[in-house]
Amino acid sequence: MDREKEARLSKNPLKYYWPHAYGCDGHSCQENRHTHTDYFGTEYTLEGCPQFAFHTSLISDRADLGGNRSGKTTCGIVEDAFHSTGYYPDWYPKERRLLKANVGRIFARDFRVVGEVITKDINTWFPKDAIIDKDKNNAGVWTKYYIKHESGGISAFDIMTYEMEASQCESWSGHWAHYDEPPPRTHRVATARGLTDFRGREWFTLTPLAEPWIFDEIWMNDDVFSITCDIRHNLRRFNPISKLMIGLTSLAITDFEKKLQPDEVEARSHGKFMYLAGRVYKKWNRTVHTFNRYEMWKKGERGVTMDGQPPPHWDRIMLIDPHDRQNHALLWVAREPDYGLLYGYREAWIPGIFAEAVRHIRDEEMKFRDRVQMRIMDPNFGPKMQGNSGKTVRQEFEHEANRANYPMRFAFGDDRNAPAGRKAVAELMTYDSKEVVSIVNRPLLYMASDLKECIYQVEHYIWDEYKYGERDPKEKVKDMNTHFPDLLRYLALFDWASMYAEIVQGEGSLYGT
Repeated sequence: MDREKEARLSKNPLKYYWPHAYGCDGHSCQENRHTHTDYFGTEYTLEGCPQFAFHTSLISDRADLGGNRSGKTTCGIVEDAFHSTGYYPDWYPKERRLLKANVGRIFARDFRVVGEVITKDINTWFPKDAIIDKDKNNAGVWTKYYIKHESGGISAFDIMTYEMEASQCESWSGHWAHYDEPPPRTHRVATARGLTDFRGREWFTLTPLAEPWIFDEIWMNDDVFSITCDIRHNLRRFNPISKLMIGLTSLAITDFEKKLQPDEVEARSHGKFMYLAGRVYKKWNRTVHTFNRYEMWKKGERGVTMDGQPPPHWDRIMLIDPHDRQNHALLWVAREPDYGLLYGYREAWIPGIFAEAVRHIRDEEMKFRDRVQMRIMDPNFGPKMQGNSGKTVRQEFEHEANRANYPMRFAFGDDRNAPAGRKAVAELMTYDSKEVVSIVNRPLLYMASDLKECIYQVEHYIWDEYKYGERDPKEKVKDMNTHFPDLLRYLALFDWASMYAEIVQGEGSLYGT
């Protein structure tokens, strides 16, 4: 009997695929709800059947952002098999089916993963008589498959890796692409060009550990259907079609979580972006660290005199990272006097000569009646001699400010110890993410939600890596999106008390007697 079942399952395993999560009987996805506690004591509730939602979405581009062992790769390979073979279960939307033979592409991290994971899943889920032929590369890894389609035609798909040069992804035309684990943006863009001929579709199955661009262009993109699949969605459960138990035991999941750091659990178990290995500032959370300045500062309330601007009695600092060929980065920050909270409330990311940057500063501050107590300039570019003028960049800025009848004086930021500066910024961002944000549990640094360039650069300020998953032991930061993060380092190391004159008792008396 077991042999009969095994033969039946292997002949067309797609017939026995069960996309429903733990707790669902196949008819109650919307009502499916269960609460769990992870190894570190965090209680959380899961809802729905994410992978069923992934397969049945009518949106062309989809993403299954799952924890490790949540079944995301299987979900993607089964989607590949549906389209390549033309065999679809009754529940698969008819309007999203490919009724003719088609061309696709599967991406994996490297050829080791192809051999150990992708090939294994293809052998598990593709019907045995559907694979007509396949090709190997020089390393003996299967990299191209030819699949019999229900229409009578022959589908084909390549298997590629992120170790390849992006240029190798060009000159291609296809109907679908499946990215298993986070792809470099260059590889995705090169592949997406080849999907335009057929208005092709993409799907992503990944644990969000690297490639921060995915957060903006996939997760935050309304044109992409994204789901989060927790490892406990894949808890052990009964498959009523195959009559087999599938999924992971609770004990196995706990054993896995024991090996993780608390912040790693967010991505590796829960499939969330809160821990993103590529980011320098892992604690940054747009929901917590940004604010609507027009809701926070309303004229006539708590000393506010202009909508969207901090009260006049708050201390202000302006920081600038000037350039002669790139944009100038400018950031204005106000300090709340009671608790020392720092609020970035204005930015500028502008091209132009120094005189134009100075006029922009003048016009903005006069328009909003800013009284800036301190100005800090990047200490790397600021001291450089500017052409044959005989003046440094800082002197040029101060000279142009005098010409504009708006005198400015700049101090240099502290750049003697970049790691210490990054640590100081991280401390300003720190709060206990497991507890409710409150007056006793909150970060010290906030950015207005309309500071788009500053927020973008903070979220894309990442570590340089030798290879996927390996951290450079020197913790070298990738030389991109560094301008506003540099300004935040200078801000974090700035001693606000230095802005005020200190009154101390001296020797003698006022009259010298």
